[in-house]
Amino acid sequence: MKIYDPELEYVSDFPYLGAMVTDDGGSDIDIASRIRKATMALFKLSKIWNCSSLSHRLKIQLFRSNVISVLLYGSETWKLTDAQLSKLRVFQTTYTRRILKIRWYHRRTNIEILKTTKQEDMGRVLEKRRWKYLGHVSRKRESAMEVSLGWEPEGHRRPGQLKQTWQRVLLKKLKTTGIRSWNEADELAKDREMETKGGLAVLAATSHMLSEN
Repeated sequence: MKIYDPELEYVSDFPYLGAMVTDDGGSDIDIASRIRKATMALFKLSKIWNCSSLSHRLKIQLFRSNVISVLLYGSETWKLTDAQLSKLRVFQTTYTRRILKIRWYHRRTNIEILKTTKQEDMGRVLEKRRWKYLGHVSRKRESAMEVSLGWEPEGHRRPGQLKQTWQRVLLKKLKTTGIRSWNEADELAKDREMETKGGLAVLAATSHMLSEN
């Protein structure tokens, strides 16, 4: 490919604004990159984690603001698989245990540790971030991002399993709250009040009330 005189080299992946973009649109390389960077950020704060004069509460706050924020940079656009989500959960719980010096013989479950430290499960955090991102894009009427999210190719697709896309990942989760179509999700996401109240949590509660009635 040429632009004016220089010839551009074809590459399978490249960094863009701190995230890794791949030719297949997958998230594996980007997630691996974020885990490495978050691990580096974590070890730079080793003196803080080993400081006995600092409270557990403060350490967890620093962990969330200085490490988890690095880990989840750009996560709103990830097409997450169960395996990828598992890696992120392992990172969160493993290093929470190390920071708080919780060993295997203490016999404390990951759920118990997250609850004690007032951290949300990684899956829940990512759901909220995707919902917030959808609302941001949906409110930008006729923008390139909004058009691309609602675009569907013409013609017939090849036989076989559907390819995982960001839209399908989000819609699969939204269906558990009673939303059945992308247009319905798009309209709800434009509501700023819904976004500030947690989006998916509100939808889940609303769906539960409707099912009871």
